[in-house]
Amino acid sequence: MMLKTDRLPELSQIDVFKSPCFVFDMHSREKKNLITRYRGTVCRKLPAGFEIVSWQKSMYRFGGLYREVPITLHVTLDDKACISSLGIDEESCGSQGKSCDFACLERSLRDKLINRPFTEFSQIYKDAGTTGCLHVFEILSGASAFFAVLRDSGSNDGAEQELVKISPDAGGLSAENIHEVLGKTSVTKIDLRHNALPTFGKKGLPESMDAHLSVSFNGKTVSESDIKADDFPGCYSQLNRAYTRAYHAEKKFFGLSGKQRFSNLPSLVGLTVLALSHEGMSGRLLRAAKLENILIFLQTGEGREGCIGFRKGLNMNQQYMLKAAIGAALGCAALALGVALKRRVRL
Repeated sequence: MMLKTDRLPELSQIDVFKSPCFVFDMHSREKKNLITRYRGTVCRKLPAGFEIVSWQKSMYRFGGLYREVPITLHVTLDDKACISSLGIDEESCGSQGKSCDFACLERSLRDKLINRPFTEFSQIYKDAGTTGCLHVFEILSGASAFFAVLRDSGSNDGAEQELVKISPDAGGLSAENIHEVLGKTSVTKIDLRHNALPTFGKKGLPESMDAHLSVSFNGKTVSESDIKADDFPGCYSQLNRAYTRAYHAEKKFFGLSGKQRFSNLPSLVGLTVLALSHEGMSGRLLRAAKLENILIFLQTGEGREGCIGFRKGLNMNQQYMLKAAIGAALGCAALALGVALKRRVRL
């Protein structure tokens, strides 16, 4: 089954628990979308306990290359909602490919989580750094939060899923976030128009912005503002302020309160920065390595390193890029030498 990212799939028509392959069959066919992210959680009651499948799949078109990062987790709980088993689907692929050791991560998670209340996941792991993987932390945090909401509503079965798309263009970028929670659907739309092109620092992050930003939720404008900033913190905070209004509107629409981790709206500012940085870079050869450095900064902050898999993968990618650059240079030199020899023979 081939799923496209033009809309959310109908989960009731998919046997999510038997085979979560639908996550791996979701592909971005719209070339205008630089970043696409699909995530969600499905829960059901078992004769003894609960079963949960949760996933996140990011699809990127960086430097003209298409890449997918799908991760699916399967969790079972006992009657008291304590974790009895936890597994990462073998088809999952982290942001650093084979450098992401999911078998090791599974063992680490099980050692700390088995027999612990699932709704306490975020308290057990205070931040992504302690899990060793940002993506798994995001997925489990979202699943834990949604399961808590489901139980508070008096239900044992339910689903939520979300689709994010970001599309840059010559004048700025547009983004759309579609979120379906227990049968209700919200749509957040973002339109950023440059008054002047942003400038970027050595790290590739935007250091100045002069743009008009419009954010709407379910067709109603929740933020309309001019962004004028002359440093990265200013750019980030003004974007975040506008997106936060959409996040609060979404929570109100779904009847939620507090910090809800099963929404990508708080992450949208980071994805927007990433899209802006990508558009501000020239060339292709080292763009991937630069973007990974930006990802580490956005995910962990200044002066902190990414997870072990991320660091190993980054080193491997840099080595690959260096080899590619050397190979390209040698190829050009050989071509030039061949042309010179041909000319000499003709003389």
